[in-house]
Amino acid sequence: EIHVTEGSISELLCPEPSCRADISASALGQVLEEEQYERWHALKLQRVLMSELKGVVFCPRCEETGRETPVLPDAEEDDGNPPVARCGRCEYAFCAKCLGLYHGCDPCLHPEERAQQAAMRRLENSHGAAERRKLKREAERGYLVGVNDGDDLPSIDAAGYITEDQEPNMLEGDYVQAVHAGVPERITGSTLWDKQRDSICTLAEVLKDSPRPFSIRLRRGSAIAATNRLRQRKLMEELLTLKEIARESQTCPHCSVRVQRSAGCNHM
Repeated sequence: EIHVTEGSISELLCPEPSCRADISASALGQVLEEEQYERWHALKLQRVLMSELKGVVFCPRCEETGRETPVLPDAEEDDGNPPVARCGRCEYAFCAKCLGLYHGCDPCLHPEERAQQAAMRRLENSHGAAERRKLKREAERGYLVGVNDGDDLPSIDAAGYITEDQEPNMLEGDYVQAVHAGVPERITGSTLWDKQRDSICTLAEVLKDSPRPFSIRLRRGSAIAATNRLRQRKLMEELLTLKEIARESQTCPHCSVRVQRSAGCNHM
């Protein structure tokens, strides 16, 4: 669990000194919680893709905000300057070697200097942090959505997660905590389904067959498994896109800008 949490999955090896093989996915599935297993699977897939993409780095600014953005840096120039990497999400230009602010021909940053740069960015982004924490606490308490006669049910997957943003305040990744009889303003006290008490397999049947009106209690949070799955899926899509770009492009010998093939031929 510690290796998965810290991302050091390369240490997940057979403890027998004469073996030291990777622990199988089936064995890990028996000892890890569902969310931890999904994190291990995403990290494993990410490592496989990264091994096929030479030089890919992750944007340090995006990492500070909890996002993982892979960046394909420019080719290293002959003058010895380190390659520059430009994040397509936040437009941050950084050194692909030390991950600090791009410094041209100056020496790469010492880890302490890079930490100072990161601290300055956090200070700049701290405005409104108290308001964001307040909104997060309010969201984690949950909210109610009423379903009346003639209303369409929210789009909910088999695991109880909202699959797309919906008006007025439902977001993809919110999950069903409970289903109550009555409208949000006047719940009768009867709980038709509860996440802590009932099987997730019965949720779809309860939503379909329960007499209306009823209310669905939803919750959201940054650490919810569905949100993590969405983030990892987007990361995999970005890595696969970079892999395709690397396969179908070369860097210009004059300006080092990456150029893709034209009309499927070898002409650049």
